[in-house]
Amino acid sequence: MDVDKLRKINNLCMEIRKHNKNIGTDEAFRQAEAIVKEESVHTIITSPGEAPKTINSFDNEYTIQLERQNRRLTEELENLRTQVSSLKQQVVEVKRSAPIMIQQPVEQAQGEQQAMLKTQTQEPHPRQGNWKPSDVSIEKIFYFGNK
Repeated sequence: MDVDKLRKINNLCMEIRKHNKNIGTDEAFRQAEAIVKEESVHTIITSPGEAPKTINSFDNEYTIQLERQNRRLTEELENLRTQVSSLKQQVVEVKRSAPIMIQQPVEQAQGEQQAMLKTQTQEPHPRQGNWKPSDVSIEKIFYFGNK
């Protein structure tokens, strides 16, 4: 083997072990060797003037999954946008109808409170009594004489 190929295989082996710690050194070496062989086969097949076209099945599946997720996300975004716009419309409708609904109950409540206040008669409290200022003079309550 070439020294350059061994370096590539060794570097790939270390990268594979770094990303997948459950794999053994021998298995990582085999995988790295297979990757390097695939690269050499692709370079031999394609001429030096052409760019190599390598589309693995993994890349194909990955792009398909990404496209599916992208479509799903765009659909969810559109659904959320429509929900937000409908909620905004509902808020506007509620704001329009709220002042009318609030004013009517407030007026009714005020009328009920006034009627209750008018019907209630205040009874004198036994400790306060029904005293008038002319009934008791200040001189009887406060003593101004000598101590």
